[in-house]
Amino acid sequence: DGVISVDRRNATMRIKFEGVRNSETYLRFDDFIFTGENLDQVSMYVKTESLQKYVRVLAPRFRYGYINGDYLVNLGYNLTKVNSATLVFPTMGTYSLAGIEVFAQPMKRYPQQVKGLSQEPMENIQVSINKVTGTVDLSENKILCFSLAFSPGWTAQVDGVKADLIQVNDMFLGLPLTAGYHEIELTYRTPGLLAGLIITLLTSLTLAGYAIYKKIRVNHTESTE
Repeated sequence: DGVISVDRRNATMRIKFEGVRNSETYLRFDDFIFTGENLDQVSMYVKTESLQKYVRVLAPRFRYGYINGDYLVNLGYNLTKVNSATLVFPTMGTYSLAGIEVFAQPMKRYPQQVKGLSQEPMENIQVSINKVTGTVDLSENKILCFSLAFSPGWTAQVDGVKADLIQVNDMFLGLPLTAGYHEIELTYRTPGLLAGLIITLLTSLTLAGYAIYKKIRVNHTESTE
């Protein structure tokens, strides 16, 4: 009924399924949340014959961010079928769970797919302190992926016109492009730097103004005396 009750430490639960040869296997937990007492997070382990993965399960009282109970655990690549996984619960308590799913991603066409992604790369690349430029010629609409960490400090121009950047592959920079030849320019500015400079300038002007005011006031007092 959507609840797992763990009444002893390191209790185990085995999940059996029909695997696929020559594939990566993934185990997905849907809305999986620890609902025991006095803890904001607990650990769980997912084990197969060849590996062990650690999962940090959050509780509703978790104080340091958004609670997302969806977990995707990569059980690795195997030539043979992976037909089961064992869950190990070091912490006693109650866990709510909407469901468990198993995915197998065949890897037969993986080399061809990787080769396809490497076609039509950016060329004529030039890198400076805060700028990356280059050209690309695409046969169809694609997303140009960079090995640069995504950050709001990055901006892009395509053929001299500002373009929107997106986050791809979980943490990297991506630039959607239409088919054809394009000139690319990426520029990085530290987020908040301009605001910080403005605040510093205003503060300096305020202090300078106050110092001038105080000096004029002192001179006026001395001349009055």
